[in-house]
Amino acid sequence: MATSYGRLQGGLVAEDHRRRQWKSNEWVEPWFALLKFASLCLPAANYVYTHVAACTHTSVKAVAGAGGKIITANAATFPAVVGNGAAMAVGLLEPCGMNTPHTHPRATEIQFSVNGTIRTGMITENGARFIMTEIGPGGMTIFPQGSVHFQLNEGCEPAMFVSGFNSEDPGALQIAQRFLGLSPDIVAATLGDIGVEEVLGLDSIIPDSVSLGTDECLKRCNLPRTKQPTTQRQPRVSGNAFPSGVATSVLPLASKF
Repeated sequence: MATSYGRLQGGLVAEDHRRRQWKSNEWVEPWFALLKFASLCLPAANYVYTHVAACTHTSVKAVAGAGGKIITANAATFPAVVGNGAAMAVGLLEPCGMNTPHTHPRATEIQFSVNGTIRTGMITENGARFIMTEIGPGGMTIFPQGSVHFQLNEGCEPAMFVSGFNSEDPGALQIAQRFLGLSPDIVAATLGDIGVEEVLGLDSIIPDSVSLGTDECLKRCNLPRTKQPTTQRQPRVSGNAFPSGVATSVLPLASKF
């Protein structure tokens, strides 16, 4: 039988649909109350907790890929934060789902893991060492403003995290898509002059975030690496357009996938 954690303000109900045993549940209700306060609509199916809450702002949207989704409350999606210097996000990671390497150019992020174990990695600047952590339920970590970081659910069950930002407009920049969206000849030269055709091949296969994660995780969880959407590619204008004829040429890298 599912365990109810009670009715919070506004009729929020949280239930354990996977019969997980927790050593302590004191931290659960305050965080669900925070989610209700932010009025984020979270999908009910296939996640450890089901949240029943009315959205008060219909523009709250999710950034989604084959590995899960990120729901944000910022100046663009939840105007109530304007002037308050804060924003938040809820990450819903499918088994082996990964929020691909990215930065937040205008905010520091503090991440709280609700369930599951989430592997994170970060580099703050040139010359800094790589920092990797594993965040279990109730654990927290921080990503300084501008740092390159990722979040990976290494488990075979869905995982959720909640992040707070010290800016109402933290911004997000996915590293792979934006780098490959620069002028093709610059990208090719940066990668050791691999050729513009190879740049197009790479650009065409970079999956949307949240993407499928590592091969090791997928094999361990007996999950296939299915075809992933690539809609987050950088739009092409005159300054970063591929040379005439390249777009119709054979893509050697893309043909491998």
